[in-house]
Amino acid sequence: MGARGVITDLLSQVIHEARTDVVYACGPMPMLRQVTTLAGRYDIPVQVLVEEAMACGTGVCMTCVLPVVGEDGVTRMTRSCVDGPVFRGDLVRWDDVGTVPFDALGAPGWQPHRPRPRPAASGRPASGS
Repeated sequence: MGARGVITDLLSQVIHEARTDVVYACGPMPMLRQVTTLAGRYDIPVQVLVEEAMACGTGVCMTCVLPVVGEDGVTRMTRSCVDGPVFRGDLVRWDDVGTVPFDALGAPGWQPHRPRPRPAASGRPASGS
């Protein structure tokens, strides 16, 4: 009964057979990354419960931070103990877990995103007259 192996080897089959609408996952970070990638191929949302070391559990020590993209498109170093531990898998920057990305809010050299100027309605630059 059941299957032997790692869950990511069977996930595609489960998605098809169960007609999955959403994936919930808990486990080691590399597995959560793979689950997020696989579900993304099927355009299925993923909720991941991250397993980061949590020294204080109150958000003070900052040992449990990971880079997560906010709804405004800005990456923040998010405390998994108080802001999680459940996150949307597609918003976690898996390649940057364990680091502070250069473009994360507050990182050295971070610059706020400045919107580009919009062209005039005619598609040509506005004239001075």
